[in-house]
Amino acid sequence: MVYDDARHHVVMFGGRGASGGAAAYPNDLWAWDGQRWQELVPADSVKPPGRDVPHIAYDRARGRVVMFGGRRDSGSSSQLLSDIWEWNGTRWREIRDSGLEPILHAVAGYDPVRKRVVTYGGVTNAGMSHALREWDGKTWITRDGNGPATLTAAALATTPHGEIIVVGLTPTADSDPVPPPAPRTHVWKGNAWRAEGQGPAMANLQPTASAPDGTVYVYQAWERWMTEPVTHTRLPNGTWTRVATPTNPGVRTTIASAYDAARGRFVVFGGRTRSGLLGDTWEFDGRTWERRQ
Repeated sequence: MVYDDARHHVVMFGGRGASGGAAAYPNDLWAWDGQRWQELVPADSVKPPGRDVPHIAYDRARGRVVMFGGRRDSGSSSQLLSDIWEWNGTRWREIRDSGLEPILHAVAGYDPVRKRVVTYGGVTNAGMSHALREWDGKTWITRDGNGPATLTAAALATTPHGEIIVVGLTPTADSDPVPPPAPRTHVWKGNAWRAEGQGPAMANLQPTASAPDGTVYVYQAWERWMTEPVTHTRLPNGTWTRVATPTNPGVRTTIASAYDAARGRFVVFGGRTRSGLLGDTWEFDGRTWERRQ
């Protein structure tokens, strides 16, 4: 999920469905305007192949939703993807030979100063990546290939001044003490990384989103050492706040998320519980959660 600034709605692609085979990876594109979901059907009927956990960001300068990477199961193994697709509001366009390696679990955002989509980290066929890359609409360019090597990226945000904020977790094994080590934040200043303070303990692969001012939202929905879900926010000045609410989306995994910049809402959709898949939509306004659909 990502917020489409030109068309003033959140868009969502792909995921993992309840069916088996090809139907397990839907390739529908949906838009949420704060009131209802509507399917966006390409004018030429061309769609990207379905996948789960694709990386998606919005290129504000070019008015494009950029989607890359992700995963499909292929028999007994998972296939990492490297294709690039852009949505202009009416059609998808595939961009070939972009130079991106197959990748999964990177974090992505938009640099408003350089006017480019940026991505950090992820898992490739060769192992963990610690590269900071940017997308110019044709190719991927590596700005730094040696980012903080001890971290697994959990969230990325950018500020109006062009700083790139990466919240990273120290990888832990199941036998390690719990809760896990607090996440570290590193800020890219254009030519070097600056380490900043620790945040609250959290697990990887939680739904995150960022506001245009650099505020990070995290819904900590599950982990074996938790007793209840909690929402964390990180302000651009580095201050973390824990927001415990009596009403929230509950315990679930693999949740889609985005920040609706026009309405000032952290939006989450779906996920999985022990009972199966979910299809509900929740919004967080900074203080309370509300189930919208």
